[in-house]
Amino acid sequence: MRLIAFAALMLIGGVGQAEAQPARGEAPAAPEQATGEARNYMFTSRINPNDIMRVYPRDALRRGVAGFSLVRCDVTAQGDMKDCAVEQEAPAGSGFGEAALRLMPRFKMKSRNGASLEGGVVQIPIHFLPQRH
Repeated sequence: MRLIAFAALMLIGGVGQAEAQPARGEAPAAPEQATGEARNYMFTSRINPNDIMRVYPRDALRRGVAGFSLVRCDVTAQGDMKDCAVEQEAPAGSGFGEAALRLMPRFKMKSRNGASLEGGVVQIPIHFLPQRH
């Protein structure tokens, strides 16, 4: 198994706003040998604000609670996420981990240099922020 040191941090600031950028310390550091490899892979499909709002834990949304989840997935040869598992969730037991898992089918990857994706592992941190009025 090799770790694809690539994380897609989705910052959702309410309906209609989304910004994808590299993670800044939110995810555990990837092994050093995978760092150069990360540039050879990219996401071709990601989530959008509507996706987030569809899965946002209703109780947390109603109370205006923000959350975080770190999901780890195996990557198939076709670039799909499989066998995903929640590695971190905050606040614990708030439903953000389950919500993030429901988003994983929306993520697709490809190799920039034709290398196989089979056997790759990716960590995807997701931040949930309630809409501010």
